[in-house]
Amino acid sequence: MAKRVVGLTFFLLIFFLYRFIPAGGALTAQQISAFALMTMCIVMWFTEFVPMGAAAVFILVLPTIMGIATIRQTLAPFANSILFFVIATFSMSAAMTKVPLAKRILLLLLEIMGKNINLVILAVMAASFFISSVMSNIPATAIFIPIGISCLELYDKEEDKKKTGRCMMVCLAIAGMVGGIMTPAGSANNLIALSFLEQYGNMSIPFLTWIVICAPIALVVLPFAWFIAVLIFKPVPVSHERMAEFINELKVMPKPEKKEIIVDIIFVCMIVLWILSTWFPAFDITIIAVVGMIIMFLPGIDIFNWGEFSKEVSWSTIIMIGSVLCLGNILLVSGVAQLLADVFFKLEVSVSIPALICRVGIFVCFMQILIPNGPALIATVAAPIILATMGVGVNPAILTIPLSILASWTIIIPFCTVPLITYSTGYYRIIDLGKVGVPVLTFVTLFMALWLPFITGIVL
Repeated sequence: MAKRVVGLTFFLLIFFLYRFIPAGGALTAQQISAFALMTMCIVMWFTEFVPMGAAAVFILVLPTIMGIATIRQTLAPFANSILFFVIATFSMSAAMTKVPLAKRILLLLLEIMGKNINLVILAVMAASFFISSVMSNIPATAIFIPIGISCLELYDKEEDKKKTGRCMMVCLAIAGMVGGIMTPAGSANNLIALSFLEQYGNMSIPFLTWIVICAPIALVVLPFAWFIAVLIFKPVPVSHERMAEFINELKVMPKPEKKEIIVDIIFVCMIVLWILSTWFPAFDITIIAVVGMIIMFLPGIDIFNWGEFSKEVSWSTIIMIGSVLCLGNILLVSGVAQLLADVFFKLEVSVSIPALICRVGIFVCFMQILIPNGPALIATVAAPIILATMGVGVNPAILTIPLSILASWTIIIPFCTVPLITYSTGYYRIIDLGKVGVPVLTFVTLFMALWLPFITGIVL
């Protein structure tokens, strides 16, 4: 409550006092207003004195209230295909709740890796990881929370459950976010970053090219995160007999029924067409997602109804994505994005690319503590970074990609939705996430500093 009151107080102070800042010199009146708007948005995101969804709606009318732009000018970027793509991909999570596909994936992994509890945790991570590569991180993580908790039934002592549960839930939070970078479809943050890159950097990254660049990063980070978590939290060992019994319990599932087979076919077709979009632009990823969603509603298929689908869609996330696109456009048009680029990302022509990636990594990891919201952080920082890199002749994708990845991984403090839903299980404390998150973020930043200059020089 106190945090919200402080946030509202700061918001109102900025709203009323910025008008007294004299224009002139480096800043025009419009730029001062845009800076004030950006600061007010950051205050809203950080303190959440109103719910995030309500804040997203308010951001859409705030520029008009402040006299920065008309409502029509503000809302122009809202008509972005990203929003409809994200809405459509929620149909995949809705379908997953209707059929036991997630459990079958987990069983497959357990039969391969279920030798001990550490490998069981890795199997659960891997299942969430791969599913989150083609759907929103939030449902991909939420699907496996009950499965992860069911694994704790291996223990009789409550103390053992809590100790292993801490490792399981921290690993699930990280796996859901890490898997989200595998494909553009894995996270709305990827699509927002790509949209900024296309709008301000005048370049696009095809679906398969993104996979070639980012999948190796995710595949390297996942086992590293698992190793660090197991090393720190030390799950309680389980006998081979008890492990075999648990796997046999999972095997008690009905054979795939018609609906599950249809869902499997739709998923495979969507993924194949998304990959083919790399070479065939007619296969627009948003159109593919929407058509796949509509097929699930057709008579005789009826995977779910509209009510069931609507419950799976995070409408506040949809509005949030639209609002940050609108905010980013205002910052660009007003010239604030260029000013931020000049102040925070002023680069020399002879700049070292690996050092620059590390610099962005440190900056974004610090900022995610202040703005634990991926879309908001990308909207605030993407345009300045893109403009700065273009100014010195550096490929803007080299810094936009690590921005998207690190802004998506809020794994220092569980303040965003994915870690929050695992934290809400009560198995770990706030500081526990950072014990694994800080080493993971350090490792991935150093890995990207070596990998990205090499791979982007080949595929972009």
